[in-house]
Amino acid sequence: MNRMFTNQWPSMTDQQASAGQEFIGLSDITEFLRRYAGTIIAFLAMALLLAGFYNSSTDPTFIASAQILIEPKLPQHLQEGGEVDLSLDTAQVESQIAVMQSEKIAAMVLDQLKLVDDAQFNRSQSPTLRDRLTKTGAVLLDALGLRKSAWLQHFALSEPAAPPMLTDFQKFRRSMLVFRNGLDVRRVGVSYAIDISFTSPDPEGAARIANATADAFVREQIETKTDAAKEGGAWLEMRLQQLRTQMNEAMAKAQQFRSRHDYSVGIEAKADGTSAEPTLEELEVTAETYQKMYESFLQAYTNSVSQQSYPVADARVITAATAPLNPSAPRPKLMLAFAVVAGLIFGIGLAFVRHAFDWTIRSPRQIRDNLGVECLGELPPIGRRSGLVDQVARSPQSRYSHSLRKVRTEISLAETSRPIRFLGLTAVSNDGSK
Repeated sequence: MNRMFTNQWPSMTDQQASAGQEFIGLSDITEFLRRYAGTIIAFLAMALLLAGFYNSSTDPTFIASAQILIEPKLPQHLQEGGEVDLSLDTAQVESQIAVMQSEKIAAMVLDQLKLVDDAQFNRSQSPTLRDRLTKTGAVLLDALGLRKSAWLQHFALSEPAAPPMLTDFQKFRRSMLVFRNGLDVRRVGVSYAIDISFTSPDPEGAARIANATADAFVREQIETKTDAAKEGGAWLEMRLQQLRTQMNEAMAKAQQFRSRHDYSVGIEAKADGTSAEPTLEELEVTAETYQKMYESFLQAYTNSVSQQSYPVADARVITAATAPLNPSAPRPKLMLAFAVVAGLIFGIGLAFVRHAFDWTIRSPRQIRDNLGVECLGELPPIGRRSGLVDQVARSPQSRYSHSLRKVRTEISLAETSRPIRFLGLTAVSNDGSK
């Protein structure tokens, strides 16, 4: 490009040119999108294909939820009082949640529903890439009606190898892992209500397992109370026998003292050889004390036996789980929306990278920025036809004609110290052909 004449443009023109170098207009954005539309569309299409592959190769999963309510525990000395202000015991609720997530509850559910031998329950919830490709291929073949085509059998994937035989312990641990991965136990706000959710490919199975987990927790509480009552009852029964013996002996001594009026009954020797003779009052107090202890333990033993026969749990089911109507995952619309956003972000990002490393001069602004020479005007391409001189006469209102008039006006307004001898020309065609 030849250097243009030395000129002094009006101050307004300088301001406009400086402002034009800093301002990015709508035309610049449109030109950028038009130039890199192929890159952006390619990334968008790739993201949509990946989203479609994920949606078609992912089995739908369902979430069923049941709710239980933990009854707050009152201290024994407050149960007979009036109105009591109950405060939330976070440690108590968290402890109950830990029990629900324990392997003891899981083992009870596995045994109740026979899940260890359930093939559908124990199948992997995270399919491999091979499984996804196989399923996607089957979907495409079904859509095209080519599943039974003979020539496609040569390209079919081989059958996966049979899984190795597992021991009973390995099967149990596998089922335990599947159960704990699908179980989700959460507290509802700051209340005593607890939400028990289970995720499964089978909606009926998800509801059945959620309900079984809630029932197993309530049953475990009852069994725990029953076992504790049995152990306490056995100890109380042994202690009652001891107290009964001691009470009878004390009462017999007091009766003997009354009938014989003999102070020698129950005489004990002191360390110095002298004897201590208990009085009738002492014997009666001892017998009465043993009797009260016996009656107290007898009442506790009666309560223990009652709890064994009719134990009450500290939790109850308030909402039973039902089979969900719609899957929780995958969400095709959400995945497609995410794919559109991700594809546009990566496509536009790569377009910016390409634009930053592209040194081709494509606009008058680049001439001013890179060469330090003011551009008088820009002539749009009008094709490769001959006879361009009469283009203004044939199309006076065209963009080409307006651009020529603008260039002439800029030249006429130029303030130069020397006569204009030559002008610099350059090709700024977007397709790079000129």
